[in-house]
Amino acid sequence: MLENQIENEDIQSLSHQLKSEVKVNYDLKSLMKSEFVYDVDPDLVDSELSNTQFLRQQRKRAETKLIKNKIIYKLDQEKELSANEKKYLKKWVEHLKKDDNCNIQNARDAMVPASFSNLNIGDALSAEDIFTFNQIPNVEIDRKKHGGFALSDLVLELSHFLDEEVTNRVDMDIMSSRIREEWDLPKDF
Repeated sequence: MLENQIENEDIQSLSHQLKSEVKVNYDLKSLMKSEFVYDVDPDLVDSELSNTQFLRQQRKRAETKLIKNKIIYKLDQEKELSANEKKYLKKWVEHLKKDDNCNIQNARDAMVPASFSNLNIGDALSAEDIFTFNQIPNVEIDRKKHGGFALSDLVLELSHFLDEEVTNRVDMDIMSSRIREEWDLPKDF
């Protein structure tokens, strides 16, 4: 499309003096990372959900995804979990195994808090945290310039770099073990 626009603006080419346009049609599902249904967030197409409600829910999910991914990473790397991470992991597994309202359709919302963090970057991040972020190419966080920005928005942006499928698989594995126990199925089922 950009090439077409450049050609349209070329005043020396007689063949391009008549403007042309390019129309692009796309299928949303074809742009998703895989063919799995849960890659298309049902909230994206929910006409009853306002933009504010959608953003609020995404902020809460992002915080949860960050915590879950940190725990998954530490367990995979056989690193010691903090006391709070151990408590969270225990509650996470209990929630997925015992909550009758939790099912395959809403397992991704397991442990999502009632509200997202209201902290701002200036109050929540230490000088070491800001230094770490500034080591990322093309990132510049300045406490004076960005200190008033919402921490939840930074977490939301960071969550886009985390593989949601890993978290979904862990949630589903825990749910599967619950289903196997409820139906008394063999572990290899």
